[in-house]
Amino acid sequence: ELYAGPVSLCVGSLESCLERWTDAIAHLDQAVDETSALGARSWRARSLLRLGEALMASGEEGRAHDVLADARREAEALGMSAVARRATEAVPSS
Repeated sequence: ELYAGPVSLCVGSLESCLERWTDAIAHLDQAVDETSALGARSWRARSLLRLGEALMASGEEGRAHDVLADARREAEALGMSAVARRATEAVPSS
């Protein structure tokens, strides 16, 4: 069987595509909580990445930086180079 991560990650990602930031962030926060509770580290890294991207797009840059740094650290620890790179690239250069 194929597992595509928590439903909250899928819903939050869709809401991000629709630029419904409040709903997207709520669902992506839920995805981070769910994956943390399950110990599903790779899905947690993906959830953190999507959450950080949504926060950045919604203008919550301070929180976005923290979340994206967490996503990068988790992804690097797991050897998920594409996720780590995306988390780094999501933060604008100063």
